[in-house]
Amino acid sequence: MSHLPSPMSSCMSSPSSRSLITRLAPLTLPLVLVLVLVLAACNSPLTTTHATPVGTAPGATGTATKAPIPPVPAVSALTWIQLDSKNGYQVVASINGAPATVLAHIAQPAADCGYVDAGPPILSPDRQHAALALGFGCTDGQFAGPLALINVGSGHVSLLNPPNNSTLLSSERSYAWENNSTLLALTYNGVYEYSLSHAKFSALSGTAKAVDGVVRGRTLFYLVATGTSSGDQATLHRYDLAAHHVLSGSISLGGVSGCQCSPGNFHFEGWDVSADGQHVVFQRTTPKPSGSFGGIGSSTIYYANADGSGATPIAQYMVTSSLVRLRIAPDGRHVAFTTALPSPSVISACVDSPGTKGDPCFHSYTPDAVAYPAWSADSSSFYASSAEVSDAYGAGAHPTLYRYTLGKGTGASAVPGGLCPWSLP
Repeated sequence: MSHLPSPMSSCMSSPSSRSLITRLAPLTLPLVLVLVLVLAACNSPLTTTHATPVGTAPGATGTATKAPIPPVPAVSALTWIQLDSKNGYQVVASINGAPATVLAHIAQPAADCGYVDAGPPILSPDRQHAALALGFGCTDGQFAGPLALINVGSGHVSLLNPPNNSTLLSSERSYAWENNSTLLALTYNGVYEYSLSHAKFSALSGTAKAVDGVVRGRTLFYLVATGTSSGDQATLHRYDLAAHHVLSGSISLGGVSGCQCSPGNFHFEGWDVSADGQHVVFQRTTPKPSGSFGGIGSSTIYYANADGSGATPIAQYMVTSSLVRLRIAPDGRHVAFTTALPSPSVISACVDSPGTKGDPCFHSYTPDAVAYPAWSADSSSFYASSAEVSDAYGAGAHPTLYRYTLGKGTGASAVPGGLCPWSLP
């Protein structure tokens, strides 16, 4: 496999400077009923409702410990963005194989020099609310904006603006659920907790320049981005949400030499945390040589303990000059990658094998896909979208949400028009 530099794609972007959000009662989408059949075919009946919380990962040393294989999660939830006939988009969900329903509808905004962008819709652990970031902009680079909070039962949407004129990047996981009633907003000014019951933000000290994060148990893992004269540098940190302090140690993800990109489509190095909070998979990059513009000089994927110790290279046959998206499967063993350009840009690998040529756990897939992969509950397949919304708006593209089955080289069409998938076990 050979790979060339390529600009990255954000989850979605379309011409506008404002968004009009209207409330719709949940309804069944005929267009996406095929997804229900797909989910029924690849997942067994699901009954229970909650995962067991885990504690803060210990600071182990030496090589990374063997990945635990937890029980297959009993709850399955898939959310995505669905374009409508007027180029507006709908936030759609299918939970436990139930018919897909529209949680909220965002009409096509008025077009001008600006754009509107949005991140993937992420459900709360109890599936009663969903959140996504709306980003606005008019030039190259990243878009930022308010946090949209959706009440799943009523379809009502609230736009939340963190203090100090803080905004959230729509091309990152700049929002995460701490628990059923607390939502985290990650901004350059720091991380803010939002209490749903009190409708109030409060700051978490020592978390400046946070741009991307996930919560595991009572630990927030978050990416800090720092601009330098030679480009952007990224480091992965941890915050104890129970004790309210930053944990010691950080993991360097390297840097890039600049942004060669279209509006909204720049993101940082790929990384994710296992469901039990004990391990991380991350991309470490080096910038291109001095004087070069855009992209990275090298990329290595590592599997490590939560504190970064015991880092071991994996997925080594994936040679890419791009910043990737990645997510670890619920089983803690498999990892899916997108945007690992050039083609084929969709990859899967395992954390307990090197991923070199001939590794039976290393696979590539077509067609290409962008944004975050979304795993099925049994870790046998994952979903990813073939295009971003800006493609559909500007070039008449027809995005598709594909389902990629492990080891099968071609993805199957699951939802025509589907974008920005997200899954919860």
